[in-house]
Amino acid sequence: MGQKVADFVAKTIRSWTFVIFQAVFIATWIFINRNNPSVAWDNKSFDILRLVIAIESSFIGSLLLMSQHSSSVKDRKVIHNDYYVDLKIWQEMREVRPMIEAIYKSLEKKDINKKE
Repeated sequence: MGQKVADFVAKTIRSWTFVIFQAVFIATWIFINRNNPSVAWDNKSFDILRLVIAIESSFIGSLLLMSQHSSSVKDRKVIHNDYYVDLKIWQEMREVRPMIEAIYKSLEKKDINKKE
């Protein structure tokens, strides 16, 4: 479950939608707190905004690392499977090649006999 959440968050964060949402969120926060002193919940130095961004970045960093780790594990499995497929193909080619050469030689002999 945690890996799926980490992969979803990583996929979401790597999108332009997230970047635009983040920019709009921060701009709205600053605009409300600068231009509406009666509604403002954060002072002029934006301490709460900095705290929110710091917490967000720490969680996002951890989730991105988890997602990257899970994708590297998947990549290792794919590479491992590719190796065994390549090994199997190589073994089969070693078995098939003499058969193909024998067929080729027999066809050459038939061609030589037809020419005579």
